[in-house]
Amino acid sequence: MGYTKKNILEYVKEDDVKFIRIAFVDPFGNQKNISIMPNELENAFDNGIMIDGKYIFKDNASKLLLVPDPNTISVLPWRPSQGRVVRMFSKILNKDHSFFACDTRSFLIKALESMKNDLFFQTKYDFYLLKTNEEGNPTKIPYDNASFMDIAPDDKGENVRREICLSLIEMDIKPVASHHESGPGQNRIFCQKDNPLKAADDAITFKSVVKTIASRNGLYADFLVKPIRNEVENRCYIEISGKNLNYEYKNLLNHYNEIELFLNPTKELYGDNEKIMLEDDSIIIEVTSLMNPYIAFGLIIYAMQDESLGDLNKNLCFEDALNKAKNSEFVKKYLPKELFDFYMSI
Repeated sequence: MGYTKKNILEYVKEDDVKFIRIAFVDPFGNQKNISIMPNELENAFDNGIMIDGKYIFKDNASKLLLVPDPNTISVLPWRPSQGRVVRMFSKILNKDHSFFACDTRSFLIKALESMKNDLFFQTKYDFYLLKTNEEGNPTKIPYDNASFMDIAPDDKGENVRREICLSLIEMDIKPVASHHESGPGQNRIFCQKDNPLKAADDAITFKSVVKTIASRNGLYADFLVKPIRNEVENRCYIEISGKNLNYEYKNLLNHYNEIELFLNPTKELYGDNEKIMLEDDSIIIEVTSLMNPYIAFGLIIYAMQDESLGDLNKNLCFEDALNKAKNSEFVKKYLPKELFDFYMSI
């Protein structure tokens, strides 16, 4: 988009913006934010907004600075048009303005420097819409009992998906398609492919939009792999497009077992034979929605460019993936030590 600090300051002043949410993620991709007033925005751009990081990053941080990225500004469409609320993703710095090793968005930005060819990423997310109880807490009761690509009235999620897609469009995220998935109350929406950083930002935003719109409709959106026992699993697919990906695909296969823990950080999807494949100049990887897309995309990009040898065991179990990651010279080469240690400690 090419927005500058000056553009954003003018926009905030002229369009009645009253709150600016400065957003970031923890190492596991959970979105966090602090809300500031318009009169603090220029200082945020110049000096950063200080937060206490120890409650999020444990011993790795105390005082941290959030510096907003003007290119990521987006209006929150479910907030009032008068007294608007906008959101920007941020860079995380130490209080002396040095690089903060557990800033996963900056990790992906650095990984982009290694790309030899243009790559485009797309994510396809499954999620369950569950009913809530009288206190507003989620139950295990699905919103409907429809099946794959059913229509209304069996598919009760149709209007919820519509509202999600319209909200995404207002936030400069372009949904491609949506439909009811195989499980009761299960849905799928996927968005247009984009450069890896925008695609990762969009993936973080997507989950927050889905959860917000579901809540506004008295529902709960669940991205866990198995929200309902004995029902179809939620899956997420990363599709990578580019020209002549055979070389990059071979490299990625060599390192896939070493990075799989960061793509599938829960036990449920292990043992599947077809989690990575090459189809018509696209690489398709099956992952869980609990991945941090900044780490996942960054490690994928590094793996696609790295020619060191490895081996692929498609039937790896979770414990094997954990050990592969812990002992991987490849992962230790690219993932900052502080981030690696934090992730492994959990």
